[in-house]
Amino acid sequence: MTKNQEAKNQDKNQDKNQDKNRQWLNNYVGKRHLGELKYDDQDQIVQPGNKHIWTSTVQIGEIPYGQGEASTKGGARELAAEEALAALKAQRGPDDHEHHD
Repeated sequence: MTKNQEAKNQDKNQDKNQDKNRQWLNNYVGKRHLGELKYDDQDQIVQPGNKHIWTSTVQIGEIPYGQGEASTKGGARELAAEEALAALKAQRGPDDHEHHD
């Protein structure tokens, strides 16, 4: 499998799981009343081929908790949410009622 095919497969997998970590993060933050959850998204075009690279940083209040980079904005947000969830769980502990499939 070429690197291009691997990247396309990774993007497809990100699309399948789209919103999964974002939803878990939203629930985690909401249950604990941690503050406003927001994403700061940056689009960058990389030569050659004018490929888009999205970088997303998720913040709770004004504090950044995670960052992700992907070929789509949604993919970058998903990766940022995953990183933020890991950081929050390390600081505050897991959700008592989590059921991740």
